[in-house]
Amino acid sequence: MAIMIGLVDIVAVLIAAVASMVLGAFWYSPAGFGKKWMKLAGISDKNIEKHKGDMWKFYLTTFISAVITAYVIAALLKVTGAQSILEATGVAIFVWLGFVATTTLGSVIWEQRPFELYLLNNSFTVVNYIIVTLILVLWP
Repeated sequence: MAIMIGLVDIVAVLIAAVASMVLGAFWYSPAGFGKKWMKLAGISDKNIEKHKGDMWKFYLTTFISAVITAYVIAALLKVTGAQSILEATGVAIFVWLGFVATTTLGSVIWEQRPFELYLLNNSFTVVNYIIVTLILVLWP
């Protein structure tokens, strides 16, 4: 049975948020792109050690962010009427391109962050949004 908040199934949203966290855990791990990301972002092992006790706060904040993202995407899928895999993927890419790819480009232009870091982070985001939308659109 679906637990609805508004027109959005909250169970599907929570599962999509967990999937987002799993993808992020892999993406930014040493097995994924973690070493490259740390180098490009200027994060050292000392930084990680320094904040080890605060990691639960970082993960909690990231999870809350993932829930909000999944909820908003679920609402957009309802508003747009996207019901197929192709339509959902289109919504994910459209949201990423219109709001994330354009906005985060400022970090390259104004903060002089490496373009490669922009690509790494934005690749994660677009893959994440696609996975989230697929979970939401395929959820029974």
